[in-house]
Amino acid sequence: MKLKFLYIIIFSPVFCFSQLDSLKGKIKSIKQSITYTDNFFVNGMLYLRELDNGQYSLDYETIFKDFPKDLFPNESTGFEKEFDEKGRLKTFTRSDFNNSIFLTTYYTYDEYNNLVQRKDESSSKDYKNYEIANYHYLPFKDSIDRLISEINYESDPDRFGMKQYFYNRKFKLIEVRELSSFGRDEKTNYYYDDSGRVVSQIRYNLERSLRTDNKTGKEFLTDSLDEYDRKDYEYNHDGTLKQTVSGCTPYLVKAACIKITFEYDINKRIIKKYFYWMDSLFSRREYQYNSDNSINKLEWFYKGEIKSRNYIEYFYKDKELAKAIFTDGDKVTVFEFKYQLDSHNNWTEQIKIVDEKPFYIRKREIAYWE
Repeated sequence: MKLKFLYIIIFSPVFCFSQLDSLKGKIKSIKQSITYTDNFFVNGMLYLRELDNGQYSLDYETIFKDFPKDLFPNESTGFEKEFDEKGRLKTFTRSDFNNSIFLTTYYTYDEYNNLVQRKDESSSKDYKNYEIANYHYLPFKDSIDRLISEINYESDPDRFGMKQYFYNRKFKLIEVRELSSFGRDEKTNYYYDDSGRVVSQIRYNLERSLRTDNKTGKEFLTDSLDEYDRKDYEYNHDGTLKQTVSGCTPYLVKAACIKITFEYDINKRIIKKYFYWMDSLFSRREYQYNSDNSINKLEWFYKGEIKSRNYIEYFYKDKELAKAIFTDGDKVTVFEFKYQLDSHNNWTEQIKIVDEKPFYIRKREIAYWE
């Protein structure tokens, strides 16, 4: 049973808290601060241009996940992370633009490396609040082998919630149920093919009602489901993703229908991605790579464009992004990055320069276990 507990944690997308992928060495703690030397909102102009060019029907993740993470880092404010000797995240502290702490999260694990509690503490001049999530792990019989329950409650006793994660005997997540004090409950079901690849993800509004069996007269609880979101996946014979389809079911509004198809090179790298909205092609992206598989150039085309007017070219030094040139029609924006490295080749200072003007300075203090 001990092996099973560890196996679930490794493959669960919800409960795995690993160290930062880009960091080398056994990290004890990392503290980052950021100072902006230019208007912060300038950094969002690429986002706005992308939306203005007809991709407003896509979610932010779909639009921007193709960009290297250093171009527009998620850590736009300061933070501090502490890890134990097993590499598990113990505390995560977030700071605002004035480097004042506004949220601290604490993580507690059991002897099998299962996360058993997450506690958020937030405060400002006007209020203090906490939110606690406790996790319980239970084995199940029949087709369901594993149940993880997440119970949430806050300093406000009227605010609470619960999530339940159901896994089958192949360690695949098959259902998530979300119950809240706000009166809206929902569940998501996941379906897989014989190769273990997800083929459908369906979300429902969930209501539990009391029913009576006509034959026996016994009362029982049943789910009343209202499907409101669906995403389907189709694969090529070599296992690569062929297309995704979301929101295209008859009972949803037509404008919700999005289809994305993919083309690959002989190395199974994506070289073209097509976006369809309401069955009409409205955008495509094309990719070029370096020999180490880092992205070299990203172009995007709108509707019937033959020649792209929008593209980004990337340049690297020691596997870190050193320069990016964004061409938007007649406008060219140049992003440059300068680094200082420590003895583990992790950067401790990163300066971002936009059109020869410093935009921000990110500094990291890194402590190691060894």
